[in-house]
Amino acid sequence: MWVGSDQLTRRKNDIGGAHSDPIDRTETPVKHWEMESDALRKVLGDPKRQLVSLDELRRAMEDLPQEAYDAGFFSRRISAMAEILIEKGVLTREELNQRIQALSSEAQ
Repeated sequence: MWVGSDQLTRRKNDIGGAHSDPIDRTETPVKHWEMESDALRKVLGDPKRQLVSLDELRRAMEDLPQEAYDAGFFSRRISAMAEILIEKGVLTREELNQRIQALSSEAQ
């Protein structure tokens, strides 16, 4: 929990003691882009580059807007990695948006 302004605020991932529906334990196949996101995280966090640590990734995931957080684990992780790289000045939001547009155009 985070304490600020004399009140306790739960972070999105802090669900201890909260009521929840049963966990769906259905195995789903991993998609190719999900495997690529895992490879990207490993490259960005490797000892040579050290661009994104697991602690930074966890914090950035928790800081995402609720709709991005709810999009699913791999989408959440991709969004968090992008936010960290923008924070560190590795790339700009404009560069990222331009590349996303270019890839979307290529896919059509």
